[in-house]
Amino acid sequence: MDNDYTILNPDGLRDLIRYMEGNRGTATLRGINLNRYGKVSDAGLLLTTFHTVIFMYGGLPVGECPEKVSYVSSAISCLALYNVRLVLLKRRFMFNGYNTIYHDDVDLSLDMWSYGYPSAFILVVVGVHYWSSTRKRMIKSIIEYESKQGQYYSTTTLQKAL
Repeated sequence: MDNDYTILNPDGLRDLIRYMEGNRGTATLRGINLNRYGKVSDAGLLLTTFHTVIFMYGGLPVGECPEKVSYVSSAISCLALYNVRLVLLKRRFMFNGYNTIYHDDVDLSLDMWSYGYPSAFILVVVGVHYWSSTRKRMIKSIIEYESKQGQYYSTTTLQKAL
């Protein structure tokens, strides 16, 4: 869970866990994130063939989202549920050391999909994502330090996994 995220619906977390327990072939799962104005921020993302990012149902009222499971290219990690056992069975590590901080969740989701394990979202509002509100208050040198530190830890974790 990101530090710019607030859980609104703790029962939504239970719904995510129940779905994942009943669908062991799902690699990552998301509920719906709201933006600070009460509309859908995202329910995961889709990547087009031109690598354009589309945030699922972004900007819509929750009532306009489908009431069934939908597959997505990636479950954005601000509050995602990962099938850790399945991921480690195929990758031997959760996140690679090349996409530190940004896009590591996309890499994981796409890699798992290549093995036949999709990412999905269910219609349950979980919380509000304030999109980089922490980083907007940080000075550039701290952001650079955080990135390098994250890269170091990711690389170290990757080396241990191999």
